[in-house]
Amino acid sequence: MASSSPFDDGLTDEEIQKARDLENAEADWKLVNERLEAKMYRYTKNTGKHRVTMCKAVFEGIPMDIMEKIINDMNIRGEWDTMAKDMKDIDILDDDTKIVYWVIKMPMPCSNRDVLLHAKTIRSPNETLIVYKNATHPKCPPKSSPIRADILLSSVRISSDKDDPNTSHLVFIQQFDLKGWLPASVVNFVAESRAFAMGDEMTDYYKKTYLKKEDQK
Repeated sequence: MASSSPFDDGLTDEEIQKARDLENAEADWKLVNERLEAKMYRYTKNTGKHRVTMCKAVFEGIPMDIMEKIINDMNIRGEWDTMAKDMKDIDILDDDTKIVYWVIKMPMPCSNRDVLLHAKTIRSPNETLIVYKNATHPKCPPKSSPIRADILLSSVRISSDKDDPNTSHLVFIQQFDLKGWLPASVVNFVAESRAFAMGDEMTDYYKKTYLKKEDQK
């Protein structure tokens, strides 16, 4: 049921446009890694000690609508995202807007982090853009543990391949501060290595879940 929450940290049109403009600033991105159908970029302008990273990936055989569900449905994402636990929707504000929560499973010896995010989905026939920002909500206040991470930038754009509607293109931009004692170098390493791992996990989940269902028909 939709809620007109007074704690809605709503994304403005300017913030949504900023997500689009950042991706399109091609001269400001440097290719730093490439693997199969995925490419990792770093934003070259001064953004502080925590890097802005962008991963572009192609998912052959996965339609755009299915890719959106894999990313945006917290119940589904909890099944494949190995770095996340306790994922849930805290408040549904409307059909395209919600506040989501999850715990980030950190590698030893780091303690886990959590995030509370306002998620806005903008759909068009051939593209879906999901933009995130930090949120507050009385149902989920920060606690001493896990430490609440700060999401500085986060967006996901999913588009359908112009020649093959069963292939999706994904662009994932992020910048975050995991807080606590972690040095920025560790945070930056996690950000870049995690993007490639997520691509593998999404593909494996699709093959095991959706393709298996098709084979059983």
